Amino acid sequence: MKDNEEYIDYSNRMRKVRAFQFFGLTPLWHPGQKDVEGFCHDEVVRQFHDTKEWYDGGVRVEYMLNGWRYAEARAELTPTLDDVLKLGSLIEPKYNATKRRPDGEFRHENVYIGDRMGVFPPYLQNAVEILMTRAGDVVPGKVFNPDQFMSWLQVEDFKSQAEDIGSVDEWYLAYEWIHPFRDGNGRTGKILHNWLNGTLFDPVLVPDYFGGGNP
Repeated sequence: MKDNEEYIDYSNRMRKVRAFQFFGLTPLWHPGQKDVEGFCHDEVVRQFHDTKEWYDGGVRVEYMLNGWRYAEARAELTPTLDDVLKLGSLIEPKYNATKRRPDGEFRHENVYIGDRMGVFPPYLQNAVEILMTRAGDVVPGKVFNPDQFMSWLQVEDFKSQAEDIGSVDEWYLAYEWIHPFRDGNGRTGKILHNWLNGTLFDPVLVPDYFGGGNP
């Protein structure tokens, strides 16, 4: 009964999200039911891809599942920089993999997350490397003041600031602040969040830190 109530609450929230309304799609994920497929479907929709169309959303669900299975196979290990790159290449091979680097590469152009620019490309490799040094030490838990946390992060001081990243949610927010890929940052971030959280086999969704139903 509890699981059913969780799904109803989640589904009601997602039906108000612009992407689900725009595409006329029904949320599929059932929280607490080890429903990786439903989780990946809904995350692809939240990133504004139409899962009714194979070459837009359908194939991206398959790509995200490929990335998720990769992470599951390595769930007992702490993710590394190479794992992040591999996830990027699996989730968005068109944008995050090249013939020269088939196992993934970071973006070479600026991106914006709302009105904020992601980390400048020349600093990406170093920023992700620093973040990965914290991957083995973070613990499950929420950050309760994400606005303050996000405004506090600065490229110039990130090495020292990263030492204060203590929770999985803070790690996830820092990852999204960096935004290392041309596309698929939300999807790779959700996989890494569940990897560090120990919930790859029964995924959880981070709180809606960024607003608009797109956590």
